[in-house]
Amino acid sequence: MNASPGRRRALTRTAGHATLLALALLAGCASRNANAPVRITPAALYAAPTQGDRATLMLRVVHPGGQYTISTYEQPVSCSSRREFVSSTVRDPERTSTQVVAGRLQTVGFLHVRTDRRICEVIVSFQPARGRTYLMRSIGDMERCQVDILDATSADAPREVPILRRERIGYGLHDNACKPITSTAMVSPAPAAGGASGTAPARPSLDDFRDLLPRP
Repeated sequence: MNASPGRRRALTRTAGHATLLALALLAGCASRNANAPVRITPAALYAAPTQGDRATLMLRVVHPGGQYTISTYEQPVSCSSRREFVSSTVRDPERTSTQVVAGRLQTVGFLHVRTDRRICEVIVSFQPARGRTYLMRSIGDMERCQVDILDATSADAPREVPILRRERIGYGLHDNACKPITSTAMVSPAPAAGGASGTAPARPSLDDFRDLLPRP
């Protein structure tokens, strides 16, 4: 049954208003996404173990500005119960070291919120050995985030450690931040391999191992 001319005009006006409303809502969402500041909810601070098998984890950060956060997860498989090692906006942060439980999977993450509010985050898993010293190098620039884990027990001969690069579900999540561990990709030690942008990773410098040097 065909609608009358008046009915057709009413339907056209209704559809037009609905389209305009939808466009207005979309424009509002785009405006909020573009202008609203990025807020990452802080997590509880990490408490290092004081007993049992432990390894040392040295944290090094290189970034051009903005805010960075380095975290670990008490539940390393599901990336849940996030705990912060450190969070700062300092361009040249102090070198930080901590203790982690050895002989079990550890999952750590580097989150960088740039000055233009764009976010990148890398989450990786590895298994530290008792008594070893590891260097976690976190690099954030205008193109990507990158995390390398090196066994730095011998500062004269650091070597990269195989890591599982976890597949994130969101940014800065406190619980269930990663997909199941079966969806991860093993990243084997490859000193010449490029980062996410295809550039070769920066080689560690003596300054990265400052914690291992004799104190005056």
